[in-house]
Amino acid sequence: MSCLVSLKSSTRVSLQFTQKAVALATTATSNHYSGIIFRNILRSFITSTHSHCICVSRGCGTRHSACLNTCLNQAAVQIKQLKYSNISVVAPHSTLSTTARANRNSDSPNIVAKSSTKDIGTERCLLNSLSFNISKSRKSFYSALTKDKMTVTNGEAPKPALYGVGDAKNASTANWVPVLSGSAMNPNVKNVQYAVRGPIVQKATKYDEMIKSGNGGDLPFGEVIKANIGDCQAMLQKPITFLRQVLSACLYPDLLDISPPVFPNDVIERAKEILGALPGGSLGSYSESTGHLYCRKIVKTFIETRDGYPADVNNVILSNGASEIIKLTLLTATFGVGKGRTGVMIPIPQYPLYSATISEIGAEKIDYYLDEEDKWSLSIDELAKSFKEAQDYCTPRVLCVINPGNPTGQVLKRENIDEIIKFAAEHQLVLMADEVYQDNVYDADSEFCSFKKALMELPQYKDRLELVSFHSMSKGFMGECGIRGGYAEFINFDSEVMTELKKLKSAQLCSAVSGQVALSIVLNPPKPGEESYELFMNERSAVLGTLKSKSVKVHDLFSRMPGMRVNPIMGAMYCFPRIELPQKAIDEAKEAGVAPDAFYVEKLLESTGICVVPGSGFGQLPDTYHFRTTILPPEDKIEAMLKKFEEFHVGFIEQYK
Repeated sequence: MSCLVSLKSSTRVSLQFTQKAVALATTATSNHYSGIIFRNILRSFITSTHSHCICVSRGCGTRHSACLNTCLNQAAVQIKQLKYSNISVVAPHSTLSTTARANRNSDSPNIVAKSSTKDIGTERCLLNSLSFNISKSRKSFYSALTKDKMTVTNGEAPKPALYGVGDAKNASTANWVPVLSGSAMNPNVKNVQYAVRGPIVQKATKYDEMIKSGNGGDLPFGEVIKANIGDCQAMLQKPITFLRQVLSACLYPDLLDISPPVFPNDVIERAKEILGALPGGSLGSYSESTGHLYCRKIVKTFIETRDGYPADVNNVILSNGASEIIKLTLLTATFGVGKGRTGVMIPIPQYPLYSATISEIGAEKIDYYLDEEDKWSLSIDELAKSFKEAQDYCTPRVLCVINPGNPTGQVLKRENIDEIIKFAAEHQLVLMADEVYQDNVYDADSEFCSFKKALMELPQYKDRLELVSFHSMSKGFMGECGIRGGYAEFINFDSEVMTELKKLKSAQLCSAVSGQVALSIVLNPPKPGEESYELFMNERSAVLGTLKSKSVKVHDLFSRMPGMRVNPIMGAMYCFPRIELPQKAIDEAKEAGVAPDAFYVEKLLESTGICVVPGSGFGQLPDTYHFRTTILPPEDKIEAMLKKFEEFHVGFIEQYK
C-alpha cells in the first residue's frame, strides 16, 4: 500500500506530525481499517485547509502543534470505528517530491514532509495537499446521497459519478486518467460548505421528487415543506403587480402597442422610459460592467431619499443579487501571506455565504459570537476579543455585519451601530454591511437604520472608514430571488481599489440586465396620484403584514414547546430556536457521527416532511443546538406545519428523555 502525505508547515511542526501521521496511517493499515480515503477523516477536525489548524471547539484558541495533535488523536479514534478495508492515502501528484512519486507503488508507507519557509514564523499546521473534503460528521448524510461517488473497494479509485470514466458508457476510455480528481483540484473549493442547500435539503428534494412521481406512498407524509431557504415565491408569495407588468413590457415591447392598452398608463410610460435608456432599446443588450447608468442613478436616488445624504453614482455597482458583489468585495480585500493574510470577521451564527466565500478565496475566518441571551445583540467586547485572538495568525481587515440578522432575526439598535462603526474605524477595518432585509422589520420597538446614514452622522469617522453596504430585491416585500438584482455602494474607498474592483466586475461583462431593470423598478415605485400607486401600496402592505403575523405565530409556538428557547423575531424571515436536546439523543447522534442538531432535523424531515437547516450549518456556541426555519410558508400551510412540528418535537423529547 502506498501512503503519501505532504505536510505544508514549519520545519519543526512538519517533523513532529510526520511521525504522528506515519503512526496513524500505519495503525489504520495494519488493522485493515477503512476504504474511505484517509483525508476524509481528518477533515472533521481541521476547519480550514488553506490556513491554520484549529480545533472544532471554540475553547481551542491555539494555532500550533498542540491543536493538530488533538485533531490527529481524535481522527485516530474515528478511523478505528470504521468497518471498511484497505485504506489508501494519496496526495495530489503535483505536491509530491520526485522520491515520493517514485515510491507511489511501494508496499511501505511513505510520508513526505514538505516545509514552507514562508510559514516558518507562523507555526501554521497546514495540510493543504491532503485536500480534505467530506467530514466524518457528515458521512451519514452524504453516504446515501452520493454513494456512487464515495465507494472504494480493494484499494481501487472511487467509482465516478453516473456516466463517469468507469461507466460502461465510456468503457473505451477505462485506462484514461483525468487531469482533475478528488485529490487533484483546488482544495479551497472542497472546503466550501453551504448548509442552506446541504445534505438535509438534498434528501428533502429526493422525497419531493418521489411524491411528485407517485413513488412516495411509503413516506409518512404527503408533501415536503421546504422551510430551509428564504425563497419567498417558492412559498407562494405573490409577485408585485407593477414590477411584473413593467418588466413584462420591457421583455416583450410589442405589448406596449396593443390597443386597447393591456397595462395602466404609468406602466407603459415607465417601460418606454427604461427601454429608451438601454442600448438598442432592448434588455438583451449588454450594460456597462457596473450596471446601466439609468439603473444606477435610480439606486443613487433611492439611497439619498432613504438616508438624507448624497450618494455618488460612480460608487454604485449592480450585481446578480447581493451575493455576487459580496464575494467580489471579499476577494478584492484578501491578500498577504502567513500572519499578513487577510482575516474576515463574521458573526456566529452567520449566513453561510460568508464562510463559504472565505474558504473559496483563501482568506482567514474570524468568528465573533452574537449574544443569544440578549436577543442576539452584537457585543463590542466580543468583537475586541475575536480581533485580538485573530492577530496571532492573520491580519484582520474586514468586519461583516448582517442587519437585520440572518439566521437570528435581530435588528441592531442605533447605538449599537454607532459602536460598530467606531470599532471598525479605530481598528482599521473595512466594514461590510449586509442590509438585504431592511424592509423586513416587525418588532414595534425596532427600526432599521442604514450604516451609511449612521456613518454620515458621526463626523469624526465619516471620512475615515471604508464602508460598503449591500441591498437586494430577493427579500423585503419583493421576494424576487430568481430575477437576481442587487447592488453595493462603496464609501471612502481608494480610487485605485475601485478601479481594480470594477476591472474584476468587467471580467464578468455585466450582471443580468433584466435583474438591473427589475431592481430599478422596485426602488422607484409608483408615486401618489399615479394609476398603479394604490395597488402597489396595498400589495406591499399585505406582504409585510402577513410576514409579521407569521413571525408572531412561529415565535409563539416554538417558545411554548418543552425543551426549546427562542428569541423574538424582530426582522428578516427566519426563526433560530435553541433546542435543549436530551442526552440520549446527543449520544445517539455522536454514535452515528453527526451533529446532534443535524440528527434532530433529519428525524424531523423523515417523520413530517418538514425541511429546516441545523444550526451547526450557521455556527453556534459549543454544546448548544439550534435550527433555522423560515416564516415563509403560506398561512394555511404554516398552521399545519407548526402543528406537525409540535407533535414531532413532543414525541422526540419523550422518546429520548
